[in-house]
Amino acid sequence: MRLSLSARSLCTISLYTALAAAGVGGLTATAAQAAVVVRYDLPALVTDADLIVTGRVIEAVGQWRGGRIVTRYTVRCDEIVKGAPRETVTVEVPGGTVDGLGQMVPGVPKLVEAEQVVLFLKPGSAVKGDLALKADAQQIHTIVGLSQGKLRVEPTFDGPMVIRDLHGLTTVRRLPDGTMEEVAPALAARQPLQDFVRALVQLTGDAPR
Repeated sequence: MRLSLSARSLCTISLYTALAAAGVGGLTATAAQAAVVVRYDLPALVTDADLIVTGRVIEAVGQWRGGRIVTRYTVRCDEIVKGAPRETVTVEVPGGTVDGLGQMVPGVPKLVEAEQVVLFLKPGSAVKGDLALKADAQQIHTIVGLSQGKLRVEPTFDGPMVIRDLHGLTTVRRLPDGTMEEVAPALAARQPLQDFVRALVQLTGDAPR
């Protein structure tokens, strides 16, 4: 399916760019029903991520910022596939719930407390006027490629499986004439965690820590 660069496409692609760069976009959740983003394959995710971890979500805290809600998740790291060793990492995503009020941003990954995950992360940027974030900007990370950079891990009889969830996300590639063509996601819908980590190690050249 070929998509022209309509206003909707430009808005949703801009949403991806803004969120990936800063963790907070200039687009409200009501501006689009689904996010249209450039497809990431595994090598691209590994290249763009400064930190790749497997771990478990242990805390979620929603907060207001400039009329929008963001959620900060604390993830306990089980393995560091890429990046400096650490016990935990703080991940911030747009949207969430504060005092019973919720905001949703299409295409943004949802993390759940106690969920086991694989995350492709990069450092977040400080937000103007947010002194707390400026003070600890190096400790805050955002997820590469929106939902493409978060996979959940589920136990099965065959061992733990990595599951992708791209609900609310449409992946595209740019054609030479400037239009966008809708393409299938690059990552498999599910695969053994052991095989997935092995593929990551081959790309990074480092053993998990």
